[in-house]
Order: sequence, then structure tokens, then C-alpha cells
Amino acid sequence: MVRRTKPEVERYVASVQAAASSPRERSLKGFLFAKLYFEIQEYELAKRYLSIYLSVQERDPKAHRFLGQVYEAQDNIEKAFGCYKRSVELNPMQKDLVLKMAELLCSNDIADGRAKYWVEKAARLFPGNPAAYRLKEQLLERKGEDGWNQLFDMIQAELCARPDDIYLNIRLVALYRSNNRLRDAVLHCQEAEKKIPVDSSLEWCSCVIKTLEEYLESVRDLEPDKNDWRAIKKDHLLAYSSLVKLTLASRDVCESRGALESLIACFTL
Repeated sequence: MVRRTKPEVERYVASVQAAASSPRERSLKGFLFAKLYFEIQEYELAKRYLSIYLSVQERDPKAHRFLGQVYEAQDNIEKAFGCYKRSVELNPMQKDLVLKMAELLCSNDIADGRAKYWVEKAARLFPGNPAAYRLKEQLLERKGEDGWNQLFDMIQAELCARPDDIYLNIRLVALYRSNNRLRDAVLHCQEAEKKIPVDSSLEWCSCVIKTLEEYLESVRDLEPDKNDWRAIKKDHLLAYSSLVKLTLASRDVCESRGALESLIACFTL
């Protein structure tokens, strides 16, 4: 699409306004004019013409939504949220906009209760949706230690529905590790192997390797069960073998060589 210049847009707007048969018809063209000004990043002019349009079509949800886009482009989050909210009030079927509102509040650290309300609303509208789930997770993470137990429960509940979801499994293992529950992290990696082979994802493979390494390091100076230690060490070596295979398939030679050298180093420990 050819990008218009401001003088070109102004000439077009002037010609359309001159051809309009009444003030109302000119006002109704405001939505079109706003879109043209938005395309060239003339946001104040876009808002002006949207306001003119809304003076005669106040209940148009599309116009309120577009006005929210303009405010969002100007980083005016409060104004953008207000416009999106009005749009949803006028047309509650805009499920995608509900999710967008929740994302907008969470990404800008809005501390009042609105984020919780809209995130929960989005989660109800999009059950099992990864984006909606991550917003719920984000809210709980803000609570610090107070939110950890809730986060554990939520991730485990989601895993019941999506046991092979790599992101969820990595998040649960990361939570165990951050709480110094390394044994639980290892057990989950071993259990998850039944649903997600370690070589199914570079991210999951790296997570398993790091978890097993941390655990093996933590018991180095203790007297661990020899059979258990050998089993975990074996899993560690197999995971590294998978990492080499995955990096050879998807990464450059330098990174693949690094993975291979790490695998060789494991045999010397």
C-alpha cells in the first residue's frame, strides 16, 4: 500500500467535505478521515475527526475501539482503556477486545483491581487460551511469595488439561527450582517425560538439563542413594545427547560444537 503524505490527505479530506451535501454527511465522513490521519501518524487530527464522527454516531463500537487505538499509539493507556471499555459495553461480543484490555492493564503495571477483573473475564471467555493463562500467571507473580502457592495450584490445574504443554511444564519446574525444591523439579521432569520426550523441544531439553545439573550439584557433598544418583546422571547424559541432536538440527555450527563439548565434559566428571 502506498503511504500518503499529509498534504495528500488534507487535499482528499477537503475535496470530500466540499462534496458533502450536509453538515451531518461531513461529520459521518470523520471516521474515514481519522483512519487516513492515523495511517500517517497524525494522531491529534485522527482524534479530532473521530470526535466529530462520534458526535453524530455516539453508539458506534468500532469508532470507540479505533479511538482507543489512537490513544494507545500515543501511550495514553488510561484513555485507551476507557475507549475500549465503552466499545465492549456497546458490543459485548468483542471477545478479542476483552483480552486486549486485560493485556493492556497487565503490561502497564496498573495496580488497581481492574487488571484482576479483566484478566478473569478474559480467562472465562477463552478457557485454555495460553495468552489468557499467562495474564493470570502475571498477576499472581506480582504478589511475590504470597502468590506462589496459588501459582503452583493454577499451573498444576492447567497441566491436568494440557499435560503436554511445554511452556506450562517449564514454568512448573522453574517454580520448584526458585523455591529450592530441586527434588520435586527432578521428579516432575521424569514424570513429564511420559508426555513430552526430552528431544521434542530445545527449550524443554535445556530446562531438563539445567534442573538435573542443579540437583546433582546440590547432592555432591551429601551421601545420595547411589542407584538414584546413577539414574539421574543417566537422564542428564541422555538429555545432553538430545541437546546435541536438536542444536545440530536448528542452530549454527558454533552452538552445536558448544553443546557437543558440554556433552563430552559430562563424561569426564
